[in-house]
Amino acid sequence: MQQFYTVTFATILKNKIIKYTIDESESKLNEIIRDEIKRNTLDKKYNLSGEDSIFGGYDIYKHIPFGYSVPLKTPLIKLNLKFVSSVRGNIKNILRLKRVNGEAYDIHRAIAIVLVTILTIVSSYQILIHGFTENTSLSIMPVFGIGYFLIVEIIARIIFKNLCKKVEKIMNTEGIVYTKL
Repeated sequence: MQQFYTVTFATILKNKIIKYTIDESESKLNEIIRDEIKRNTLDKKYNLSGEDSIFGGYDIYKHIPFGYSVPLKTPLIKLNLKFVSSVRGNIKNILRLKRVNGEAYDIHRAIAIVLVTILTIVSSYQILIHGFTENTSLSIMPVFGIGYFLIVEIIARIIFKNLCKKVEKIMNTEGIVYTKL
């Protein structure tokens, strides 16, 4: 019997949350992240910026300075770093890293929707007026809008993975023992 891989909303959400078990207290990593967020641009050790999250914990994102200005006021995605207490066995804390879409991601998604809509209308009009006989390439115009959004999504996933690796690097550098769930 063949198994088919189906993409559901649950599998998409599953890829946006990564969990770690940490044997030490949460205060050490919280202190490191809080200090990194409060540092000046040129003094940053791990190149992270962030803020307190409305979901609890911290929203962290990469800080990209160009000289003394910061052109990226709204990051594409943020990484929500939150500790969840656990009482199971000898596991002390669970660190949850969750992808949170930023304002820039929402703007790019809106641009992609507008682009797909306009290109669908234009290609439908051209097909109705001229038919498929003259130019069949007009029917694939909406693919460009979908391609634009897929490129933005690929960049967002790369940033998410890089931020998760950066948190792992912080834990390795500071000697925090962790296990990925």
